[in-house]
Amino acid sequence: MVEKQIRLEDYEELVGAEAIARIHNKAKSLQNLHVVNINSTYYGGGVAELLSSMSLLMNSVGIKTGWRIIQGAPDFFSITKKMHNALQGDAINLSDRKMQIYEEIIYENSVRNHLESHNLVIIHDPQPLPMIKHYKKNGPWIWRCHIDLRS
Repeated sequence: MVEKQIRLEDYEELVGAEAIARIHNKAKSLQNLHVVNINSTYYGGGVAELLSSMSLLMNSVGIKTGWRIIQGAPDFFSITKKMHNALQGDAINLSDRKMQIYEEIIYENSVRNHLESHNLVIIHDPQPLPMIKHYKKNGPWIWRCHIDLRS
C-alpha cells in the first residue's frame, strides 16, 4: 500500500495561498541541493515526528531531501543520554572506556552513511554531532538543537 504523498498545498487552508506561494518561490533556488537530515531514531519523540513530515514537504517543493539515523548498541545510547542530560545541566563524568565506545560508534556511523555527496547536512540530535570530523565537507553542516539548553 502506498500512502498519500504529503504536499505543501495540503496546508494551504491553514496558512493561506500567499504563504504557500512564498515557500515555493524561496524553494526554487534550493531545488538542485541534496539535503540530508540525521538523528537518532525514525520513531518516537518530537524530532522523528518533525522529520517525517518535513522531509516529505521539502521533497514536494523539489529539494532532494533524505533522512538517516545513527545506529548503536545500548551502551552507546546510555552514554549519549548522559551527554543529553549534561547539556541540560547535569554533571557528567565519562570514563576513557565510555568515550572510546562513543567515538567508535560515531566512526562506524560515519563510514556507513556516506554523507560526502550532500550539499547540506542537518544534525538534529547531539548524538551524531562528532560525525562531522570524519568527512570532507562539500557544504554546510547545521546542528538543529531541539533540547532546552537553559539550566
